[in-house]
Amino acid sequence: MNKAAFVQDHFDLLAEFGKKPWTKSPAEQAAKKSLEGAYEATKVWAERLKAKHFPEGRTDGARHIIMRGKQFSPYTWWRIYPRPDAPQELAYTVGIDWSGDYIVKIDTYRAVGSKQWLRSRYEIECGEDLRKSPFWSILPAKRGLAMSLDDLVDWSIEQIGTFRPGYDELYKRLTETPTLHQVTDAEEANLHFQNWAASLVQNGTKVSDGFNVDLGGFVISSLPGGQQAKLKLTTKQPWLVEVNQTKPSSSFASLSVIAKDKAGNAYLLRKGRLQKNARSDQNVTEAQFALRSGLRSVSLLSGNNSAVDGGWYVVSAISETTDVLVQTTAQFVRACDFARQPSAAGRPTPSYFVSTTEVGGTYLVNARAAQPAQTILRLHGDVWLTLSKKLSNRGIKMSKCRHDLGYEIDGFFKTPDGRSILVEIKTSSSASSIHGAVGQLHMYPSLMPELGSAHKFLLLPSLPEPTVIDAIKKLGICIETFDHSDMTDIKISQQFLDFCF
Repeated sequence: MNKAAFVQDHFDLLAEFGKKPWTKSPAEQAAKKSLEGAYEATKVWAERLKAKHFPEGRTDGARHIIMRGKQFSPYTWWRIYPRPDAPQELAYTVGIDWSGDYIVKIDTYRAVGSKQWLRSRYEIECGEDLRKSPFWSILPAKRGLAMSLDDLVDWSIEQIGTFRPGYDELYKRLTETPTLHQVTDAEEANLHFQNWAASLVQNGTKVSDGFNVDLGGFVISSLPGGQQAKLKLTTKQPWLVEVNQTKPSSSFASLSVIAKDKAGNAYLLRKGRLQKNARSDQNVTEAQFALRSGLRSVSLLSGNNSAVDGGWYVVSAISETTDVLVQTTAQFVRACDFARQPSAAGRPTPSYFVSTTEVGGTYLVNARAAQPAQTILRLHGDVWLTLSKKLSNRGIKMSKCRHDLGYEIDGFFKTPDGRSILVEIKTSSSASSIHGAVGQLHMYPSLMPELGSAHKFLLLPSLPEPTVIDAIKKLGICIETFDHSDMTDIKISQQFLDFCF
């Protein structure tokens, strides 16, 4: 058997023995011996991928056929780092698994113990189903086995090119903590809090002890005056968390505050600390909340720009549309439920990041051996910002948010005459980009019924072949273009803008 080649037997053995105890039986000994070939092929795959796509990078891995000496691993994997100084905790990985697939992805490495937060944030980025993550690609064994190793490497490179976010942007999202500034005006803070509570009540159905917010799947009890609220998932469940508005002057002792980002968007924040109740017989500390909830914390600065102690989390994006306000609140309520369950440690919850806009411009990849520093263009962000600004100039606000399961919408807005528009932006007109966009534009309305009547648009840098355009039109999707030949003046299809206005 050629040890540098995958065979069907490798997939069959992973399916048969994966996660089973290692008892050193003759059959297991034979399986272990055969799977050495799978690991060797995985290593060669990684090394050839590195050589062709990341020539200055490095690879690393180990043949962990038997995990911790106790059970068979259900997969093989080898790590590729895009450059010598790439962080150890995040790598491109390739391998095969017991589901019968080849997999290339960006994944964490040794994000346990003191770095469990990194894994939690990674799972947030992935969404509820890791295998459907925007930076995972899966190839069925039947197709992969028909490829040469060179073909497999080329497929891997193509898939890596579609990952969004990419390696550096993902690491930035995982490790950088958003910073918000506390609202110090008591009247403004109180108004934001009351608007949040009122929005939930007004979109709820009256039940015995509060209002069932149907859109979010949780219950709120708001006291008269709208300055105190209790939240839980169901009417039969004990209250999970209490969120009370306090005066900015006493924020040092407060568990909740109102804060704003650089763009002026307001957020309701709360510390990750929960008192014991009928749901959990012990207090939940901030450290436990950080580990169990899966939420991403933010940094809070006071009026004089000094850091406010504590782990702060977004309860709700108050400045956003009602559906986003509700969904972010629902996310926080679920996170509190997870935090009250010790067995839920590390369990991911969907994420709504503080910035509801994309980032444009460029970022710098530092120089490395035999390669100068590179300035990387954030084209997707620049196109998004251009469209958002043009809409804003006409009084239209484009929302960017994520569904509960982690699927991110590029843009959703309503025209002055009430029509709903759903937009997906791709910076490439390749077949894989178009395939992904068409799937996204059809999946979002299925996941979110409120988008069911939205007009679907796909923005591309160039038009595909006429037959492709016709095929996509038959699916109810219109293709429009943007011109980025002058990055200081990105032009959006006037036909598309006329439709929106």
